[in-house]
Amino acid sequence: MTATVPHRTPRSEEQRAALRDLGTGAPPEQAELRAVLRLATAVTGASRAGLNLLDEEQQVTLLAHRGEPRRVPRVESLCARTSLRPGVFWSRDLRADADYAGNPFVDGRIARLRFYASAPMRTADGDVIGTVCTWDDDVLELTPEQVDQLADLAQVALALVDRYRAAEAATADLAAARAFDRALFDALSVGVVASDAQGQPTRVNRVVADWASDRWDGDRLVDAPLLEELYLADGVTPLDPGYAPLVRAVRGEQVRDVELVAGPPGGPRRVTLATAEPIHETDGTVLGAVVTIKDITEQRALEARLREAALHDPLTGLPNRALVLDRLGQVLRTQRREHGPAAVVYCDLDGFKEINDTAGHAAGDAALCRAAEALQSAVRPGDTVGRMGGDEFVVVCAGIGTAQDAADLVARIETALGDLRVSCGTALSRPRDTPDSLLRRADEAMYAVKRSRRAH
Repeated sequence: MTATVPHRTPRSEEQRAALRDLGTGAPPEQAELRAVLRLATAVTGASRAGLNLLDEEQQVTLLAHRGEPRRVPRVESLCARTSLRPGVFWSRDLRADADYAGNPFVDGRIARLRFYASAPMRTADGDVIGTVCTWDDDVLELTPEQVDQLADLAQVALALVDRYRAAEAATADLAAARAFDRALFDALSVGVVASDAQGQPTRVNRVVADWASDRWDGDRLVDAPLLEELYLADGVTPLDPGYAPLVRAVRGEQVRDVELVAGPPGGPRRVTLATAEPIHETDGTVLGAVVTIKDITEQRALEARLREAALHDPLTGLPNRALVLDRLGQVLRTQRREHGPAAVVYCDLDGFKEINDTAGHAAGDAALCRAAEALQSAVRPGDTVGRMGGDEFVVVCAGIGTAQDAADLVARIETALGDLRVSCGTALSRPRDTPDSLLRRADEAMYAVKRSRRAH
């Protein structure tokens, strides 16, 4: 694919010149362009972002967020090549794309990029004067919504270029440009908060305004704090106000992907990832800060459901073998530390195959669920009852250290199971036991009980 220079017009050349000035000077729009790049990384999940100028011979990275500004010939420019395509170009893995695998930014001569996304700053005349691009050394995926948001950010950048150009000519309608900026920021699915140097919120987008409800009235903070009370990722430990992402940013810190829980325990809660960066004056003075807030409540809830499914038996809801071994490991570690005993009871339902064969699998499933409930009723709240598979169950009890105590526990289990017959084998923990060895001894004891019953 050979890159050719797009059609140019006097107007687009003025815009290109304005973009070049924005990258080399220090107008207010430059700080906003840097905010656009920070938002680009927040939207795409990439680690770096850049604002590039495309002219006839080269690509010039004017501004970079966690990237390195550089100049490269147009023929080597990823952005110049992708700017020839309509809309946003993105690739989850450039190394797997034959068109780009040999590019210096991909094959190691300059960098070893994998994920790449480029949104063109296309003028009304059709000329692409530059790009807003994000990249990462790892493979990433984008949703259609994220692609649209990156395109929006490129339009924000172009709007800032036009606003700067118009202001220089004293013809810009700044109110309209601000309204355009506002509309585009409000279109983002992540929350955005800007603050002054004292950490007081001065501007929020629609997402944050919705979260804040009556705490935010149009363009001012009505009641502090802006959002609900905040907790650390455990949802229990209150966040020290001095370590809030916005407060840290106005102290000059860069804050990335801090997980926080908003809302009091027991009430509606929101799990968020916050990224914050200070906005500096040219002399280094902190003018304020920008915070982006991503709502990950549904993502964390899905992860919790997947963890639950991976560690629990889907029929009975009991811990499965993996979780039983983990709990047993915890009990043994406590035993070694506190010199306390523990017991394992391995239970196998007698005649379960007969239930399945004569009454059907639904009756067998019902019997397993009854057994699970009965076993849980026979033990203490802190004990573990797990299903190992088929008709086999395990009970893990800390604090039981004698054969008589174990026999009493088996008697309670047999009573709780009622008409469901069961063979139980017990094993008391030893100092050198592992979860597998203790479980194996209880299993062997259970089969010994079965053999004894068959012999009689």
